[in-house]
Amino acid sequence: MMKVNESSTNVTNGTKTYTIRLATSEMELRLVADVINVAFAKAYEHVRSNDAPTRTTYTKVKAQVESLGCKVWVIHEVSKKDMNEEQEQVDILGTIIVPSPHLDFDTASREDTESFGSLSVLPSYQGLGLGKMLVKYIEHRSKTIDKKIKIELCYGHGTLLNNKPQLKEFYTSMGYYE
Repeated sequence: MMKVNESSTNVTNGTKTYTIRLATSEMELRLVADVINVAFAKAYEHVRSNDAPTRTTYTKVKAQVESLGCKVWVIHEVSKKDMNEEQEQVDILGTIIVPSPHLDFDTASREDTESFGSLSVLPSYQGLGLGKMLVKYIEHRSKTIDKKIKIELCYGHGTLLNNKPQLKEFYTSMGYYE
């Protein structure tokens, strides 16, 4: 069982250990916007031109935190400095926003329901289980700390991703359905 606290946890994929924690600085929110943009550009490359606008901006992510009360969770590798509790800049490999900043679905305002969106992992780190670790962390945290009974994925723009069956398979393999 995953041990979850209010601010962070360490998880492993069998070969490496990663930390999942809240993004806490302006610099990290800027990196989060970059990770989302790179991951979404890859996911949408079959339907978007190279000069299409980015998925998000630092300003939008910051507004989601400050105005909507969203929490931005990040995942990064645990380094030796982390073990010594010294501060250093870390490479954010993935992110997830809770609750989803998209409030245009039926259960967005239900107190018993948690939602998430903008699940993003840098393309060079996809396939290592980082996205699943982020989702599992949010599921466990939502049920044990926040006492939610239902968790929803905000899977917007689904019709644009119909040619990406691996994304749908990713979510259905974790029990999500339409």
